[in-house]
Amino acid sequence: MKNFFVIIISILFSVIICELLLRYVFINDHLKLRVEANQKQFKDFQQLTWDVNLLSFIPESTGQVNHPEYSYKIQHDKIGFRNPCVADRAKKLKNLIVGDSFVYGVGVNDENSLNCKINLDNYTMGVPNSSVKCYSQLIAKHYSRLKKNFNLNNSINIHVIIYMGNDFEDLVEYEKSVP
Repeated sequence: MKNFFVIIISILFSVIICELLLRYVFINDHLKLRVEANQKQFKDFQQLTWDVNLLSFIPESTGQVNHPEYSYKIQHDKIGFRNPCVADRAKKLKNLIVGDSFVYGVGVNDENSLNCKINLDNYTMGVPNSSVKCYSQLIAKHYSRLKKNFNLNNSINIHVIIYMGNDFEDLVEYEKSVP
């Protein structure tokens, strides 16, 4: 058991060292340009549909996202998040999944979003290009509203999806990171 623990710690340490080397020492110029283009695209998109006061997308807003690599339609629900399959599960909602572009479903059509692919009674609050600080703000702002809108008397399991890429940097600069 002791050897297993040492192996796990060694793997985690190795991954963190590799991440730091790839981010700050061996920077790929092509990847850097692509990341900057994606960040600009997400920020432009959020400026059109993100409501800072609500801390959500504009409720019941729709749109078309066009990117050089993909194109898809979006639709936000009455709370302001992308949940195309929640109508079928609303009466037995048990899980809240919070995260960034993976949870939101950037680059995929509704039927391929996380909300539809997971066969759990879930509601997703995904915000592209967001941070760990944003996740905690989303939960604080919308948890009671979510319970009220779905008439839930029981507690909801909260799952936070953290992406090692940009969320790692946001943890380092926690106070500066906002959606």
